Amino acid sequence: MDIADEAQAMEAAHLASALAARPGLSVEAQERDRHGRVVCLDCGELIPAARLAAIPDACRCVECAQ
Repeated sequence: MDIADEAQAMEAAHLASALAARPGLSVEAQERDRHGRVVCLDCGELIPAARLAAIPDACRCVECAQ
């Protein structure tokens, strides 16, 4: 394991810890890409920041939610 792998593992552990500390956040909303962005459960596209600001536990993009 090189230093980049170690850094990525530490980042993932930190994100998991932060998510666990947020009550009310759905398990589905915790599905994130490796950069911590939320991805839609149906299409896999990123959920826009504006949608997450309005609905923090959104787990689907607007199109898939309809």
